[in-house]
Amino acid sequence: MELDEAKKISEDFIQEISDLVSSVEVVGSVRREQPYPRDLDFILIPENPLTFKIDFIKRFKKSIKQIGNKLIRLTYKEIQVDIYIANRNSWETLKLIRTGSVDFNKKLCMLAKNKGWHLYADGKGLYADNKLISNTERGIIETLLGEYIEPSERN
Repeated sequence: MELDEAKKISEDFIQEISDLVSSVEVVGSVRREQPYPRDLDFILIPENPLTFKIDFIKRFKKSIKQIGNKLIRLTYKEIQVDIYIANRNSWETLKLIRTGSVDFNKKLCMLAKNKGWHLYADGKGLYADNKLISNTERGIIETLLGEYIEPSERN
C-alpha cells in the first residue's frame, strides 16, 4: 500500500480503539515515512490494563492472529497490524525500537555493546552497569550517536 493509504488506515484504527487506550501512536515504516509500508505497527498504553485484552478480543476476535503479554497481531482492513503494549516507563524506548529500521536498531545496539552498555528492546532503556542512562527516544539516540536522527532518516 502507499504511505497515504497506510496513514489513513492507521488513523481509522486509532479512532476505533481510542476508548480502550490512554495513549497510542503509529510506529514502524509509517512513522519512518516509507513510501510503501507492508504492515502497520502501533504502540499503546491501555486505559485499563486489567480489562484491555478482554475488551480488545471482544472487538476484534475474528481478526486476531496472535495475542501475548506485550504483542497483539491482527488483520485490519486486510492489512497486518502489530500492536506493542507499553506502559509509561517503556513508552519512549518501545517507540524508538518499534520505529526501526532493523539496521538502525542494530547500529544502536552495537554502539551500546561497544561501550559495555545494553539497550533493552523490551522497553527498559539504555543501561550501563545496571544503571539507567536513558529511557527516552531522544536521549538514547543522542547518547549513542551524538545527535538526534529523525524517524524518516532511520533507514
